Amino acid sequence: MKNALTLLGLWLILRSGSLDAQNLVPNASFEEYTQCPRFLGAVRSYNINIPEGIVREWMANPPDCTPDYFNACAKGKFGTPRNLCGEAKARDGRAYLGMILRIGEVHIGSIQDLLYREHVTARLLETLKPEAYYEVRFYVRLAEYSNFAIGNIGVLFSEDPIIIQENKSYQPQILHTGIIRDLENWVEIRDTFQAKGGERYISLGNFDNYESKKIIRISNSTQYRKKFNYNRAYYYLDQVSVEEIQVQPIPDKQPPDEDPPVIVSDWGHLRAGKRIILKNVLFEFDRANLLPSSLPELDELGRFLRQYPSLKVSIIGHTDSIGTEADNRLLSLARAQTVTNYLVSQGIESARLSAEGLGESQPLDTNATEDGRQNNRRVELLIKDLE
Repeated sequence: MKNALTLLGLWLILRSGSLDAQNLVPNASFEEYTQCPRFLGAVRSYNINIPEGIVREWMANPPDCTPDYFNACAKGKFGTPRNLCGEAKARDGRAYLGMILRIGEVHIGSIQDLLYREHVTARLLETLKPEAYYEVRFYVRLAEYSNFAIGNIGVLFSEDPIIIQENKSYQPQILHTGIIRDLENWVEIRDTFQAKGGERYISLGNFDNYESKKIIRISNSTQYRKKFNYNRAYYYLDQVSVEEIQVQPIPDKQPPDEDPPVIVSDWGHLRAGKRIILKNVLFEFDRANLLPSSLPELDELGRFLRQYPSLKVSIIGHTDSIGTEADNRLLSLARAQTVTNYLVSQGIESARLSAEGLGESQPLDTNATEDGRQNNRRVELLIKDLE
């Protein structure tokens, strides 16, 4: 009989010295150009003599969208570090791209305007190999004057050049689900994937349709309301890389016909890495004291953890954006610790539990409405170890 709890076959991904680790992305930091930028939408040029745009190797996708190019060789609106969308020093070199990844839902003429989004596409230097593993890395930064931020920024690989349609969803191989709202620093997005083989084109952007979008307003300030990108989730993009890596398998600790580790529970099928929102765990306003209505779900969680004594979990607290970021992190940590302490009082060993407070950094919904803020005030359970 197979056990209800078994072990996953794991893969240890190692960068190999035998591989040259060549970056397969051409003009990866956008330093190569045909002329200094002087107009919006320079990735797709309006100059009939430069139909491919002024950034070598890169094209706008879909063809009628207008990603922007900023370079220190230009002055004023299209320079770096200062330009019409804010101030940001290049992550690498002297240049970067600017892209409208989503439109904010204010001062918009029609629903059609809300569907607009920009992507960029390039042809890789080599075709990806069947079943080979690749590390993908790039950097994004929310432009200073933007008042909206989004999640689900990703990378899509394809065998042939595709035209990304306005309100269609795609399945990128690399996806950063968190909402990126950092106005002062470049944020690294880095992940690995196994190629199907034959992929030759890389596209970057947001691949959700309108109904699936993750967009939030980051401020009620109107300081930059007259700026070009104020009502847009507008991001800078720099230093894109795709490099082949080698993998070395770690032998399974169980016979190969064993099922992967799954626990069937009231919270669904649980695997390592899964997060569960504890919807009925509530606190007093602006405090870390549990409301009495929270106890039944925590008691059930305690029984569940006693049933699986090898299971290790992390309790993660989240808040809305009311208050300072520092205070919200402290409050979210205090609430996570309160839940942890309650579970210890129910006989769960403290070594199996950890507490983390992420404050307002990972919203599920907008903070512009009370319903949205309520969704963002939550406690999550992260399954860490099933052994």
